[in-house]
Amino acid sequence: MPMPKNRKELEAAGYSFKELKTCRCDALLEMWNTPRGRVMPLDFKTVDGAEVCEAHFASCPYAADYSQKMRDKAKKKEQAASDVGPMS
Repeated sequence: MPMPKNRKELEAAGYSFKELKTCRCDALLEMWNTPRGRVMPLDFKTVDGAEVCEAHFASCPYAADYSQKMRDKAKKKEQAASDVGPMS
């Protein structure tokens, strides 16, 4: 299912507004509950006169700090490097 493009589509798809927060990058975020019970930070902007939303982590310079998937990937990479050890 494609990501809803605006507030109206979000609500129609089962998302609900939760709260406003400020990110570490100083962006004001709208936190939305997803249909699967997770929370998603969204940015809203106006493009060609229409409101559009996108996941905040698509543009946040600190996205990796908040992504469990990205932290796990970095941890695996570190582990693989330490398993190799010094070259003989």
